[in-house]
Amino acid sequence: MLVLLLLAVSFCPPPPPPSSWPLSPWFACCSSFLPALPARLVDPYLSLPLPCFPLIDSVADWLRERGGAAMAELVGPRVYSCCHCRNHVCLHDDIISKAFQGRNGRAFLFSHAMNIAVGPKEDRQLMTGLHTVADIYCHDCREVLGWKYERAYEESQRYKEGKFIFEKAKIVKENW
Repeated sequence: MLVLLLLAVSFCPPPPPPSSWPLSPWFACCSSFLPALPARLVDPYLSLPLPCFPLIDSVADWLRERGGAAMAELVGPRVYSCCHCRNHVCLHDDIISKAFQGRNGRAFLFSHAMNIAVGPKEDRQLMTGLHTVADIYCHDCREVLGWKYERAYEESQRYKEGKFIFEKAKIVKENW
């Protein structure tokens, strides 16, 4: 984003006399690139906050203002979302393995998850042995998406502890 802003500024025409511009030349030339920038921005010619941007002091304030204090929303490629409500739940970059089996078909093992609720722990006999797991639910629609490995009883399965299984049928790719 910074590169785009620098490119936009470098292509701005030289500033004409100040009396002929109602706004500074920097703002007039580059305002079409700026609405996507989320922060407190200042017009370098006028040293005033730009009027088209909300003035926020922190991400927490921004989330509270938009009614999503507990939700994270990622912008960019390679995000997986709940298949029912499109709530972002995990990143493609956090996939450890795609060779897992869920209750209803293929599943992926992830190192991290977000915007989920974790259910009560229970012991389950899975294909790889006895594990203590907790079902994971979408934070918005409460759809069961998979489970979290809390404890593995066999030494060879300990790498799964604290990791998340998302069933492929329950998640969809966003922004790919």
